[in-house]
Amino acid sequence: MKKTFQDVLRDIQENLIGKTLHGISGAASSFIVTKVDYQNDYIVLDVQGKRKTWSFERMNRVWNEMYYRPAANVEVVFGGSGSSRNQVETIYASLAYVEWLYIKGKKCVAYVGADCHPYGELRHMDREKEEQYSALMATTNPRNPLLDPDENPDGLKDTGKKISTHTGYKSNFERNRILFGAPGTGKSFTLNRDLVELLGANNEDDYERVTFHPDYSYANFVGTYKPVMMDDSTEIISLATEKEVLVVLTDDSMSAQEKYDLLYDKFKGDGLTRLPLLLGLYTDENFKTRKVDGSDAAGDNSVERNHGRAIRPYVNLSKPSVGKKDISYEYVPGPFMRIYVKALKNSRTDNIKPFLLIIEEINRANVAAVFGDIFQLLDRGDDFVSEYPIQATEDIKKYLAKELGGNPDDYKKIRIPDNMFIWATMNSADQGVFPMDTAFKRRWDFTYLGIDDNDKELQGKYVYLTDDKSQKVEWNKLRKAINNFLAKEKINEDKHLGPYFISRSIIVPEKGDEIDRDKFIRTFKSKVIMYLFEDAAKQKRSRLFEGCSQNNNRYSEICKEFEAKGVGIFNHDIQLECEIEVVKLNDELQE
Repeated sequence: MKKTFQDVLRDIQENLIGKTLHGISGAASSFIVTKVDYQNDYIVLDVQGKRKTWSFERMNRVWNEMYYRPAANVEVVFGGSGSSRNQVETIYASLAYVEWLYIKGKKCVAYVGADCHPYGELRHMDREKEEQYSALMATTNPRNPLLDPDENPDGLKDTGKKISTHTGYKSNFERNRILFGAPGTGKSFTLNRDLVELLGANNEDDYERVTFHPDYSYANFVGTYKPVMMDDSTEIISLATEKEVLVVLTDDSMSAQEKYDLLYDKFKGDGLTRLPLLLGLYTDENFKTRKVDGSDAAGDNSVERNHGRAIRPYVNLSKPSVGKKDISYEYVPGPFMRIYVKALKNSRTDNIKPFLLIIEEINRANVAAVFGDIFQLLDRGDDFVSEYPIQATEDIKKYLAKELGGNPDDYKKIRIPDNMFIWATMNSADQGVFPMDTAFKRRWDFTYLGIDDNDKELQGKYVYLTDDKSQKVEWNKLRKAINNFLAKEKINEDKHLGPYFISRSIIVPEKGDEIDRDKFIRTFKSKVIMYLFEDAAKQKRSRLFEGCSQNNNRYSEICKEFEAKGVGIFNHDIQLECEIEVVKLNDELQE
């Protein structure tokens, strides 16, 4: 009977709990499986007194690879290296129906169907069978010989479940969305509210927020190489293909000729077939090298100078480290690439969920330059996947291979998946900062927040103004009165005051309806009066601040009079429209 992953978990629980498991590599630390935690979906280990867990999701990825492929290498499945990953291969190799083997110098585990050794022990596959499995893995689309013909007809990539941009995720929210409107209309608040509805609670790892500015660039948004301090004693080769080379070079069980024969297949595509001198493999005159066509090469074992650059990483890592610090470069992803990778990783799972990138003030940067070729991906089809892919750069291909597994060439073309959302805000009052072209705009769903949208919770919220606190004024009514003046002066709506031009935390008290007077006055002077004075009503100051007895062309004088007179600084129409309630204050309030 063929095993499912649930069968595997049950076998681990029934047959491996409490056993001391020894790794395939003698240098690896032994450990004990202490628990299969179905409630939290992970396997618990005791590694020399330290608790370690491996999630079901990661364990399942390896099992899928073993089930569908002839064999699996854990580091390739996970797309990276690490000493702890031998724990996963050890757990699987300790199952009675799994054997381990070498394929091109790499440790692999193979699901062989029938029990062939006791649980908790290891079995190295016999040589004849090892050669058979190695030959199968060298085919174009390797399949486990246990598979039925109709199982997994498309094969797998380098992970248990294929990465897909078509996850089938359904949502009523738009994938590419821009909220725009006047300052203070609640754009960010609306996105935050919708974020919770889209992602649910405990969503900190499922979204990123970035604010655009004039100096923001493609490198900031997508990613780029940046200089970092590297210690060659800790340098790690990241790509699967590079790891394979390093494994061969450092394997003391193989002769120099065997190492060369394995590396020949790795490098012949780049013409790097005569490498023994640089790799330190040359031993004697009997050492044989080959040309690209497979024929014997001359005996001098020379290489061209430019070949050294291609193999230098392997050479450096195969020789003893001196701990020298130096400046190196590594690819640093931006917020777009980080969310993109998370969405693609999630496509492997059975729990498909959305991932969100929020861009604040999107029009404060040159979006054509920031998005670059990425903007083409915003054009989504009926399935919410990018309709037109773009060609990935070499940097991006290598980064995706590192994060998602497989080879860089697996990621030649990229699309935005249907579980990735991009939302943005834009102040329509700032549209002149960096205008957007039509080609960019048509790829977004624009939602306009009107000047009085979202103002319901402000109704009845009041503050006491003037020196004697005799003016009881509602912020929302005052705001609308000012906006009516601006409209009569033919000032565009995108310059008007939104309900939350003053922070929600100030104008919506935690208890009751009374707004903190000191906070309101301080903020009104620094935000509202300043905005009207310097921007929205710059040419209308005398008519707007008609109630000022002193110089209404001096910001400081207007602020001083506001403290004393409240809304009395404005013209008569505004004072009438904001419906000031003149109160006779009792002694308690006066104090």
